[in-house]
Amino acid sequence: MLLNICVIDALARAAGTRYSTFDVVGAGPRVVAGIAEKYGQTAFYTYEDAIKRVSRLLSYDVLMISAMSSDYGAVKKLLTTARSRGFRGKIIIGGPISFEYSKLLSNLPIDYVIVGEGEIPLTKLLSMLSTNSIKISEIPAIAYVEEGVVKVTSGHIYTPEEELN
Repeated sequence: MLLNICVIDALARAAGTRYSTFDVVGAGPRVVAGIAEKYGQTAFYTYEDAIKRVSRLLSYDVLMISAMSSDYGAVKKLLTTARSRGFRGKIIIGGPISFEYSKLLSNLPIDYVIVGEGEIPLTKLLSMLSTNSIKISEIPAIAYVEEGVVKVTSGHIYTPEEELN
C-alpha cells in the first residue's frame, strides 16, 4: 500500500517561532523526505505552514516531524492540535529530540520515535507501515508504547558510510 506522508521541519522552533531564517531546511528533514518518497506521496511543510493550516494534515496517513529538544513546546502544540482536529494517522518523530523518547511517548500523541540516525530504522518502519511485513520489535532504534509501557528496540545505530553515498 502506498502511504500519503507529510514531513514537517520543526527544527529550531522552540515554542513555535524559528530562531533563524525560514528558508533554511534542515539536512535531516531533507533526507527523511527522500526516504519517504519511496513509500508513497510525500509532502514537505515547515512548522509554520503546518501549524497555520492543520486541517490539511488530516488527510495524511503518516506525519513525520524532525525536531530538537528545545522544540518540545512547538511539537506539543502541533500534535495536540492535529489530534484534536481529527488526525488519526501515525505520528513519527525524529531528530535530536529523539533521545528524550520516554518523555515524548509518555506525554505526547506519538506512535514511534526514531532514536538517533534515521536512515536504517525509517526505511524499515515505513516498509512495515506500508506492507505489515515485519514486526516493530524487529526494527532497530525505534521507541514505541506497548500495553502502556515505553519500549525501545535498540539504542542508536549508525548508518554505514556506503549507505550514505
